[in-house]
Amino acid sequence: MSTADIPEKTKRFFYHPVCCVCRDLLGILIGCAVFAFGANTLIAAHQLLPGGLTGICTLLYRLTGMSVGTLYFVLNIPLLILGYLKIGKKFICYTIYAVVCISIFLNVIPQKQLWTHNILLGAVFGGLIASMGTGFILRVGGSTGGTDILGRIAVKYFQIPMGVFGLCINALIVIASSYFGNPELGMYTIISMYIGARTVDLVLNHIDRITVTIISKKGDEVAEAITKSVVRRGVTIWNASGAYTHQDKQVLMCVIVKHQWSETKKIVLATDPEAFITVAPIKRIVGNFKETW
Repeated sequence: MSTADIPEKTKRFFYHPVCCVCRDLLGILIGCAVFAFGANTLIAAHQLLPGGLTGICTLLYRLTGMSVGTLYFVLNIPLLILGYLKIGKKFICYTIYAVVCISIFLNVIPQKQLWTHNILLGAVFGGLIASMGTGFILRVGGSTGGTDILGRIAVKYFQIPMGVFGLCINALIVIASSYFGNPELGMYTIISMYIGARTVDLVLNHIDRITVTIISKKGDEVAEAITKSVVRRGVTIWNASGAYTHQDKQVLMCVIVKHQWSETKKIVLATDPEAFITVAPIKRIVGNFKETW
């Protein structure tokens, strides 16, 4: 069934802001459960460390005995306040929701070896599963909190690539893990983190910057919706005519960062459900383009 075959009311309902938020929250909830399951039953259960703040909390748990979920929630509070001031309201609201869900799941799901006692399999599949959960959360515009927030601030204010920032944090976690524990476990932790990073890239369909081309009868309305939304990107418009229908339309071109695609699509289809959209990767940009993440 094509988009044109779907009733107008159904499309309007499906892309209604409330419906979109409900889908986002459900996606974040599922992502948090998947992340916590992989982190506890496969990574932490084999004495390995996850990446980011979860890894720091797991290390502190082994040193102090405090609950990982509680540590994760408490340490995120100042980071969430900082993110609210420096990044944006929607991102932080979704991130707060994710942090609460992850904290609960980390406390509820036991750190027990459920599937395998093989440490290599635990590292491989733990990194795979936990990062699939992270990818789901990132796709809908949220984050797992912690170092993700610091990473976005590093990109915005210091032009430090988020991947480089995350690599530095994870390197410190591995060094600490090797110092306080078994260096061999640190090596397995590196395997888990590497697989996790690759998995997140796959889930996000890793394209740094993309060109979105939109053909619509409501070009001015779509352009205004994009420029005034959280996406906040410039749009170029030119007039066109359908070769088959001979109907006047407008073509819009917008360059965005990959994580903004989901939000951009929602905005366009909510404004014009009949819009035709194409997406293409970009190798290089010359000119004024504001990097966000």
